[in-house]
Amino acid sequence: MYIINVEKECGCFKKSSFKNDIKFKLESDAIIASNKMVDDMNNNFCGKHSFKAKQDGKNFIISVTQNS
Repeated sequence: MYIINVEKECGCFKKSSFKNDIKFKLESDAIIASNKMVDDMNNNFCGKHSFKAKQDGKNFIISVTQNS
């Protein structure tokens, strides 16, 4: 199983339809989904944070950083 995990759930994430710890059978599906999530979150959330996905084995971790 491949898992997408959002390190820190900001308010926009909690209000969105996204879920944390989503599981996929195929690595390719997890890659596509994590990239889509990051793109959507960076373009449609309030802009206080930036999001970036990285792969760590079977985990795809979406990190959250505060914008200045």
